[in-house]
Amino acid sequence: MKIILISIFLILSSFSAYGNTLSVATSPTSVSHSVSSNSVINLLWGVVGSPGIHTSTVGTFRASPGNKGASLGSTINTVITLNTALPNCTKITDSVFNCISSPELITIPVDVLTFAETNGLTTIYYNRTFSDGFAATGELQINLNFSASPPGTLPPVPGISPINPERTLSITRETLRFNDNSTVKFIKSDTHITAVAELKFTGTGLLDAFWEYATPSSTTGRAIFIRMNSVRRYLGAGGRVILQSPSLPTDITGQYLVRLQILKTASNPNGVEFTNKLPDGLPTLRYTVGQKGTSGAVYSLPPIKTQFPLNNAFLKADTRFNWQSIKNAKAYQLELYLPEKFKRPNINPSTNINAKPINDAVIENKKPSTGLLIPATKTSLALSALSREALKRGQTYYWRIIAIDADGQVLTTSALKEIRTP
Repeated sequence: MKIILISIFLILSSFSAYGNTLSVATSPTSVSHSVSSNSVINLLWGVVGSPGIHTSTVGTFRASPGNKGASLGSTINTVITLNTALPNCTKITDSVFNCISSPELITIPVDVLTFAETNGLTTIYYNRTFSDGFAATGELQINLNFSASPPGTLPPVPGISPINPERTLSITRETLRFNDNSTVKFIKSDTHITAVAELKFTGTGLLDAFWEYATPSSTTGRAIFIRMNSVRRYLGAGGRVILQSPSLPTDITGQYLVRLQILKTASNPNGVEFTNKLPDGLPTLRYTVGQKGTSGAVYSLPPIKTQFPLNNAFLKADTRFNWQSIKNAKAYQLELYLPEKFKRPNINPSTNINAKPINDAVIENKKPSTGLLIPATKTSLALSALSREALKRGQTYYWRIIAIDADGQVLTTSALKEIRTP
């Protein structure tokens, strides 16, 4: 089978195309496909380009031609490589070759067929992008015939269970965390962070969602959220999915909020409403941007006095952290750090306190092992079982309390103390 690629030779002969893929075509250019049989599609790829190696790493099913539309589901992750030095390539000019691939055998994934049936798509496109410095994309038009298949019944694909589109997508659990797995962040300005959402779900459908955040200018009252990028992904057969946000803003001091909103779609008529079925409602992460204290930092207020636990005490389930209240504080943050190489300070055995204070430099540029953001109305706290599980057994940690004002600035901190895990 041959592919005839029409080129304007006068242009090509005068154009230096070294390092470029100029055009991509398929043979055949379109096929009719019976969903009831879901037979294999035999496809050839033709590439016109400069001398070199032209590569495509993935084949994608889309609702429209080109590579800008959303993917309909599973992809074909077979790598296709065309080397102009091999016999399957023909020289057109000194700088342009025409290459034809070996046959690619395609079986349309069942989740792609289900999405097409659910959304009334009778034509889909399978495309690939080839690149040798400059990329070009080609696609096969696939005309689907559902008439031989009763609605909601699709042929099985080896290794993939059939999906029933009557089962509406339902999110059963959503949890949020930051990219370092923490759930609380106090950071310097211009620090790179992202949020991660883990969704557990049943049924099938298109997840249409977007990330959004609120800046410090509104988080002290009624938060006003700003939309970020959209997320469109087909979810099938139940399970879980992990989604990561773009880089979050950290240029203004103060407290930010970030969350994942879910929209209504044709295959998910419940939209946002089903997130309200979650036990804790729509999860929201909070992070604070400010000037983090360093050794020798000067604050406008004296250090926070902590009463308990005593220095070098063991951490237990009923251990409570107590500290004095600070005027104008809008929140406190408890932080626990695990030093890379712990050096035992000089302990006074009669009082169980350090003879010399621990210098803040031992935790400079280190991330807390765990931490909690606490409302300013509270000056006492016991770590939850989840927070304690984040700590390693048989270790000595440093801990401290930070007082934060309404603008996210650090008012003052407590001195570092030790606490041991059993």
